[in-house]
Amino acid sequence: MDRFFNKKVAMQSARILSFSLLIIHTWFIFYFHALDVVEMRNLNFLSVLIYIISFWIIQKEKIDWFISIVGIEVMVHMIFAAYFVGTDCGLQITLLGMPIVFFYTDYFSLKLRGRSAHGILYSVIYMISYICIEFIDRYHKAVYVLPEWVNFYTKLSILILAFVIPIILAYVMTRYSYSMEKNLRQLAQTDAMTGLLDRYGMQDVVRAAIKGENATECWIAVLELDNYEWIRQTYGHVAADQALIEIANCMQRRMPDCTCARWDSNEFTIGGRNVSESREKLDHLLEKIQQTQVLDMTEECLLQVSGGVAVYEDSMEMQDWFERAEQKLQLARYNGGNQVIM
Repeated sequence: MDRFFNKKVAMQSARILSFSLLIIHTWFIFYFHALDVVEMRNLNFLSVLIYIISFWIIQKEKIDWFISIVGIEVMVHMIFAAYFVGTDCGLQITLLGMPIVFFYTDYFSLKLRGRSAHGILYSVIYMISYICIEFIDRYHKAVYVLPEWVNFYTKLSILILAFVIPIILAYVMTRYSYSMEKNLRQLAQTDAMTGLLDRYGMQDVVRAAIKGENATECWIAVLELDNYEWIRQTYGHVAADQALIEIANCMQRRMPDCTCARWDSNEFTIGGRNVSESREKLDHLLEKIQQTQVLDMTEECLLQVSGGVAVYEDSMEMQDWFERAEQKLQLARYNGGNQVIM
C-alpha cells in the first residue's frame, strides 16, 4: 500500500479539507454579521450546510462528487463576494490556490475509483471566473464598502491561506513522487523469486563501488548451482526454483555485510570488501548451502555450488571485472565443481 496516497489518507484528507472550509465559513458568518453584510452572511450559512452534507458524501467515498461541490461552492462564493464587497478584501485570491487542490483530489479519485475529478476542467473554469471577477470589479461598484483596515487584514489572511495550502499539498506530492520513484526503482532492480538484487541492480552497486574510495579492497564472486539442470529434470521446476531460493536465503543470512544478487537463471553474485576475509566467508557459505535440504529432494542430493572470485584492480572496467570472476568460475567447474577459486 502506498505510503501517502492510500484510501485511508484520501478519506482523511477530504475530511480535513471539508472541516477546514466548514470552520472558515463559520468564521465568515460572524465576520459578515459584524459588518452587517446580510447577503454574504446568509451565503456563508448555506456554505456551512453544504460542508456538513459533504461529510456524508466523503463517507460514501465519492471523492469526485466532493471536489465538484467544493469547486462550485468556492467559485460561486467568490463571484458573490466580488459583487457585494468588491475585490479590495482579496477573497478572490482563494481561486488562485484551488487548482492544486483540484489536481491533488483528481489523483485521489483516479487512484481509488478510476474516475477523474476533472482537475483541468475546474482549473480552466476558475481562470475564467477570476477574469470575470476582475470585470465585475471594473464595471460594478460594490454594494458594501468595507473599512480599509478590514480589507487589509482580510486580504492578508487570504494570502496566507492561498500560499500555505498549495505549499502543504505540493510538499506531500513531492514526497510521494520521490517515494514512488524510489520504490519503483527498487522493484525494477529486485529479482521477484529470490528477493535479491537483479543483474541491473548489482551493476549499479558495482559502478558505485568502482567510483568510491578504496575500490581496490572490493571483490566480487560469481556463484553457480552446478546441478541445477539435474535437479530440474529429476525433481521438476518447483524443486529447482526452491533450490535457488534456499541459496539466496543462505547468502542473505551468511553474508549480511555483502551485496547479493541473482545474476542469471542459476548464477548469483556477491560483492564485498576486505579481501582477506572473503575466502573464509565463501567457504563457510558453500558449507551451509551443501547442508540445506530442499523440498522433495532426498538427503543424498546435495546442492553443489561453484564460484569464482575477482578482486578489483585500478582502472579496471566493470565488464572486465565480472569476466575475470566468470573465468575463475569456469575453472572451478572444470576442476570438478563444488568449490571456489580466487
